[in-house]
Amino acid sequence: MDTQEEINRVTEEAIKRCANYANQEWVQEAIAVCVPLIKGFIGREFTIDPLYDRIQKNVSAETHNLSALGPLMRQFWAMGLIEPVVDPLTNRQKTRESVRKEAHKKPQRVWRAL
Repeated sequence: MDTQEEINRVTEEAIKRCANYANQEWVQEAIAVCVPLIKGFIGREFTIDPLYDRIQKNVSAETHNLSALGPLMRQFWAMGLIEPVVDPLTNRQKTRESVRKEAHKKPQRVWRAL
């Protein structure tokens, strides 16, 4: 197995673990508050930051780790609500620095609402 295959395998395993351990009540509430927000972004690019803010303000259930946001974004992608944005110059996923102070400008994947 080459290095990229191993990275992909480990990434997929981590995402599945996050999804499996997420509080399912939190997941359902997060979906309910995020889908209308995503629909308001149709045709626009965004990061997870506004979804994070919406979840923090409107979801009463808790999950032990907000890494569950990654599988949630994949679920929105599978639902056909969003797609990852690829930088045409580099042919790699497009990222932006997070605007959330606690994220310390960490790069966030850019998504496009469909």
